[in-house]
Amino acid sequence: MKSESGLINFIQNYPHPATIKEADTGKYIIANRSLAQEAGIQNYEDITGLTVRDLPFAQSDGGLQQAKRLAELDYLTCEKKSLTSDRFVFFESGNGEVQFDEVIKLPVLGHSGNILGVVAYQRNLTSTLSLNQVYDLYRRFYAAPEAIKRVLAYLGITQCFMTQPTEAPFRILLAKSQSYTNKEIGRLLGISHRTVDYQFSALRNRVVDGDVHRVLTTIKRRDA
Repeated sequence: MKSESGLINFIQNYPHPATIKEADTGKYIIANRSLAQEAGIQNYEDITGLTVRDLPFAQSDGGLQQAKRLAELDYLTCEKKSLTSDRFVFFESGNGEVQFDEVIKLPVLGHSGNILGVVAYQRNLTSTLSLNQVYDLYRRFYAAPEAIKRVLAYLGITQCFMTQPTEAPFRILLAKSQSYTNKEIGRLLGISHRTVDYQFSALRNRVVDGDVHRVLTTIKRRDA
């Protein structure tokens, strides 16, 4: 009973999505508030009895494919009777944020070795990506202006700009913050290093007091 109580407590208090499912039906037995927020469901207790394909995100073509991958991971966990994991891009319906997560699944075994259920929890790996990769995640779901707006907020530098930058100089800013040279940025973005220098210089007109160095410093501190 103590082990069951400890597992339930872990699921409910884990800061990222975590669940316990029935092994044979794939129905959720326990889910936490973080999963409800990601799924766009107001009350996390309403997830009980649903499957991953019943969640709102799975109602789109892309979401359905992702739900199938998650269900396949459940099957593999039960088949192997051991830990399995995979990496996914998740769109949080509740707030529109985008994350790159590792999903880890573990079987719950009975005394005779039979599978009682599957425990799943997620680890947020977004911070392990380059900032241009983070921007690319948002571009999967948003047009460039909204994606830039959200990444500015993610980095805590919205207030540094009088007007929002456009895509090309914004990508250059992100690469500059990670100490790429102009030539490296040019190769990364498929433009000349002179164009990189021109675009970056033009960016100053959008920055408060033209202080691009302060913007770069803020990004580096946040990303450290």
